[in-house]
Formats: sequence, C-alpha cells, structure tokens
Amino acid sequence: MSHQTSITKMKACKIVAIGLFLIITAALNGSASPFYSYTNSLPVPGFKDSFVDKETPSFTLEDKNGKRIKLTDLKGKIVLINFWAPWCAPCREEMPGLDKLYRHFKEDTNVIFITVDMDHNLKKSLAFMSSNQLMLPVYVAETQIPADFIGDAIPATVILDQSGKIVFKQEGGLDFNDEHFIKYLKSLLTK
Repeated sequence: MSHQTSITKMKACKIVAIGLFLIITAALNGSASPFYSYTNSLPVPGFKDSFVDKETPSFTLEDKNGKRIKLTDLKGKIVLINFWAPWCAPCREEMPGLDKLYRHFKEDTNVIFITVDMDHNLKKSLAFMSSNQLMLPVYVAETQIPADFIGDAIPATVILDQSGKIVFKQEGGLDFNDEHFIKYLKSLLTK
C-alpha cells in the first residue's frame, strides 16, 4: 500500500469518527427537538425559580379600542400574558394552540388572557389574528414592560396568580394544549 493511500484512509477514518461523534452528541443533547421546547420548564406544584413570587409591577396595556388595563387591577384573577410579534415564526406557530386554550377558558372570568404585540403595531397584529381566525385579545404596552416579564426572546409567556405574583415564565414557544400545562393552569384556580 502506498503512502498516499494510507494518508487518504486515515483522513476518511477521521471524517467518519468526527461524523459519528457529532451524531452521538446531537442524540444525547436532544438537538433534534425544537429550541422552543418547553417540557423541561413546565411548572409543577411547588415550582420555584428566581422570578417566582415577585410582586406584580405596575404595567399598563391598551387594546384596539383605546381601553387601558393595569396589571395591578387584575389581582384576584389568573393572568396569562404572551409577548409576541407577527413576524416571529415560533410566535405564529404557538398562536393556534394559545387561541384554543383561550377559547377553553373564555367563559371563566377568573382567567385573563393578554397577548402583547412587541412591535406596538395593533393594525398588523389584528390583521394577523383576523387572517388566522384567532380570537385572542391583543394589546400594546403603554408603559415599559417589566424586566421580570421578558428577557431577550419572544415568544415569552408569564402567568400571574390571583395575588399578582409571577408563578410561571417561559421564553420560547409552548404547546398550550399539552394536558400537563392545562392541568397546571387549572390548578392555579383552586389555590
């Protein structure tokens, strides 16, 4: 066997070894699942993290009719807030599930759904909702969004309990129709 053939075989072995390493690493890390998977952060009773149990900051929102609401006025209710934008693919992907969840709880006056258009463009966000036959209420922030509510990514979802404390926060998309998520949301109503 020539020296040239030996070098070629060694290079091929290295490439195969690197390829196998990458495949095994991806499998072990779960890289095949979407980056917005929520399953590792799904809350369970007793769920605690750095954002939990903080008092509701003052935060004012406005809807398409100019009606303003303050989060502090919603104490006594479970409040699910979703931060999104029409151009955001993961946001668009989770909206049908969020809308289905909203319709499920729509008649329950103890659960409030708020979607906040991060582009502050109600015309575009309402057009998106209409073209996709979604019923979710859309708001824009009239005051600065509290840092505890959102970091660097959308979609982001925050849930406040009846006392106005943050009990759930997720950056990245959610499967709002997952039975564990629905069960968690219902459990907040019984506290």
